[in-house]
Amino acid sequence: MSLKNGEDQRPCSQKETKVVVLVGPVGVGKTTIRRCLAFNLKKRGVRVSESYIRLNHLFAHLFLSAVTKVLHCKGYEPISALGGYNPRIFIRLFPLWKSLMVFSLVIKYLARIYFPCKVLKKTTIVEDYLPVTLCDLMWVARWFSIPLKSLSKELSILIRLLVKLPMRVVCLEASYENLIKRWLIRGSLERDKVYINGRFAYIRFHRMCAITLLKLINLDNDIIVLNTDNTNINELVKQILNDLIVGQ
Repeated sequence: MSLKNGEDQRPCSQKETKVVVLVGPVGVGKTTIRRCLAFNLKKRGVRVSESYIRLNHLFAHLFLSAVTKVLHCKGYEPISALGGYNPRIFIRLFPLWKSLMVFSLVIKYLARIYFPCKVLKKTTIVEDYLPVTLCDLMWVARWFSIPLKSLSKELSILIRLLVKLPMRVVCLEASYENLIKRWLIRGSLERDKVYINGRFAYIRFHRMCAITLLKLINLDNDIIVLNTDNTNINELVKQILNDLIVGQ
């Protein structure tokens, strides 16, 4: 599919700099839409940077990967691998892991989000970002029966980062059947089938948690919800571009 189809060539002022956040389950089309949106914004004369922020980065990822390697845990993702091997090990490691996780996220946030947006004056398009990270952190605590009050410091830090920059949130949705079809097409079903467990409990939790969180911090007016089941990618991008202009 050509990214040029249906693109709007109207000039776009760089004063529209902001963070555009794409959230949604694995396979919903975040990466494809991010690339197409960046392409169209650049055509409008906007300076753009692209990134993603998820839960396990840098030092936190290296730490858990080393642990799973030493213990010979099997799995595509260190947290779930440790959970399947012996949950008590992760619970013991949790205080150190959450500190490394927040430290790593702050570094990535400053380097890949704050600096490009605030200093370089670029519009930053980011997948998942801090709303999803916050929900992921709460999901992990819930999964291992860790009290949420033990995360109060980390959640506070991430929320403060979240409200530092203006942003528009694009919540992408798709039916569960289409998500599974896309996992099959790209050959990731074996890795992604963990999201099917508990009747898609992870996806349902994130959908509810992210929206609730954004409303709590008064960002619910900056949300656009789009369904990717039967809509052309270029049409979705056009809707996002129009929303960005209207929301100035």
